[in-house]
Amino acid sequence: MEDMMMGLAVVLGTFLVVLLFLYLTFRSLRRKRLMEDLPTIKTTGVFIGLVEIKGTAECNWPLTGFLSEKPCVWQSWAIQEHYSRTVTETYTDAKGKTQTRTRTESGWRTLASDKQETVFYLQDDEGRVQVNPARAEIHGVSTFSYHCRRGDPFYHAKGDWGSIADSTHHRRFTETAIPLHQMLYIVGRSRLRNDVVAAEIAYDKQSPMFLISTKEEKQHRSRENLIFTILSVIYFLAAVGLAFFAGVGMAQAPGFSQDVWHIVCSILVGIGVFLAPAALWGIFWLWTVYNSLIGIKNRVRQAWSNIDVELKRRFDLIESLVNVIKGFQKYECETQETLVILRSQIKKGTSDGSTPDLAACSPCLSILIENYPEIKSNELFRNLHDNLAETEQRIALARGYYNEMVSYYNDRRERVPECYVATMARLTPQPFFHAENFEKFAVTLKIPTGTFVDGPS
Repeated sequence: MEDMMMGLAVVLGTFLVVLLFLYLTFRSLRRKRLMEDLPTIKTTGVFIGLVEIKGTAECNWPLTGFLSEKPCVWQSWAIQEHYSRTVTETYTDAKGKTQTRTRTESGWRTLASDKQETVFYLQDDEGRVQVNPARAEIHGVSTFSYHCRRGDPFYHAKGDWGSIADSTHHRRFTETAIPLHQMLYIVGRSRLRNDVVAAEIAYDKQSPMFLISTKEEKQHRSRENLIFTILSVIYFLAAVGLAFFAGVGMAQAPGFSQDVWHIVCSILVGIGVFLAPAALWGIFWLWTVYNSLIGIKNRVRQAWSNIDVELKRRFDLIESLVNVIKGFQKYECETQETLVILRSQIKKGTSDGSTPDLAACSPCLSILIENYPEIKSNELFRNLHDNLAETEQRIALARGYYNEMVSYYNDRRERVPECYVATMARLTPQPFFHAENFEKFAVTLKIPTGTFVDGPS
């Protein structure tokens, strides 16, 4: 009975190990597919939702590395000291006798460590977007690494942290950071900022990933693919072990005869136990692929809605700017006409030999001087031009993002073996965005201009 309980415990433990590796395997697969499914976009094309962008880390008020003393936007440093000691312990040998032995223990103990981060901007050739690195998975670069012993000036240069028991007086200083102007690869969810109407990439508990890395995308994808392969092999090896323990456990069960039929039954039980994890692996693979395809399809819909959002923004913004310019033009036109009339009256008074009544004109001139600001038409037209250019660029980016998502989606659903999942799910291809014939011609924006009539000179 005791052997049977031990066998059940081994089988249960192996089963839990199988489930653990199943989770780790498909966690790595989901991360890999997410990075493959997301197209890299420009910072000016960052919309609300999950995005993948690349650029350099910029900050107006960067941090200073504690050890390297270099400007950075994130850092993690540690000061460790080495120890070594001899330990004497007693134990009971196989014959039941008490024995003593000595062994040497050594390692590193942390004297001090810290992490610091600050909000920064990711900048590319199109613009920049704010990034809040709090709670992100960060892969930095080594900015400082130094080993020294007592007597080296650097041993106590960053603080006299004291000493530890059994110290060998050997310290190491390490720092990992994201330096200023460092090229970054970021995957995360964007949201609206609280201070201005602009996007910000920050932690979201519903986001499947928030990664800030100094490594390239292909390095992360290769890493996740390698992890998935290794974990899959370990998973199936654990499944084989589970099947073996189940078969052996059945063969050693009380009342189990050793004839050929019962031995075959134990083998079949082992095979069945192995096929169950294999089928579970296949189900999770289908589930992951299906969810990935559905996720891309939903991002295609979101990309299409982003085009409508930008078109609505253009409709509201440009009309408002044009109305503002019209109002300023009318105001400036009326003011200039008043100035022309006053100037004409002054010149007319001087032409017939009479002296102009400057005292009478002074109140009017004072009012005009106080109420008449600088001519702002040029500035407003420049602002209108910049907004038109930015708006059309945002629309172009939205359309380009939509086409990239359509390309990713159609490519995914045609790959083998994912095409079979797409067929079973009845996922149809999506059309690319294309301009109609009437949309291919240039659009002319007509703004009425005021007519100024100068008085007689």
